Amino acid sequence: MTIRSPIRRSRPLSRARRVGIFGGSFEPPHIGHLIVAQAALDQLELDSVMFVPAFTPPHKLQNDRSPAGARLAMVKLAVKGNARFSVSDFEVRRKGISFTVDTLRHFKSRFENSELFFLIGGDSLSQFFTWKEPEEILNQT
Repeated sequence: MTIRSPIRRSRPLSRARRVGIFGGSFEPPHIGHLIVAQAALDQLELDSVMFVPAFTPPHKLQNDRSPAGARLAMVKLAVKGNARFSVSDFEVRRKGISFTVDTLRHFKSRFENSELFFLIGGDSLSQFFTWKEPEEILNQT
């Protein structure tokens, strides 16, 4: 008799690693971000989700935004305790305006043998086609 877990399908060991890249301003990070990331893990059968706080989001250039370093620290605290969540400081270290297409190119080269999934919040989805090179963003994931 074989017992199968109803929670997770078994996956072949040889398949490509599936990584969610969750970009955003995270001003501030909140439970909704964590729910979206967990849902993506479960529904897309991702191995991990990497949160990537923007240094300067191009569609949110207001001066009253929290400093990037503070938002990065808050995201790290928010994901602490979930081994499948991680945080990248790539955009914060790079500084300047954070264009998603550039960030995805970076991660595409870093995770050559992985399948990338780009995750964004619903507040950004309505503006997606006004972003820099939206078609290329779709091609990168």
